[in-house]
Amino acid sequence: MYRAGEEYERNFGFRYLWCSHGHDADDLLENISQRMSNERSVERKVCIDELAKITRTRIERMLGPEDGYPEY
Repeated sequence: MYRAGEEYERNFGFRYLWCSHGHDADDLLENISQRMSNERSVERKVCIDELAKITRTRIERMLGPEDGYPEY
């Protein structure tokens, strides 16, 4: 996996970002290999979208469930 990330960074000039929540290592390798064929401008947009997903997931974890936590 580390080599795939290095190859990605050499190809695009920026680091690989992917919201891995709910995915495993096989999914990661499949995703990075699919994205290697993207144009740089397309991949930059994909990275921005992935960063938004990561941020949204972190905020949701901080805030808790939508209906709040059950009272104990």
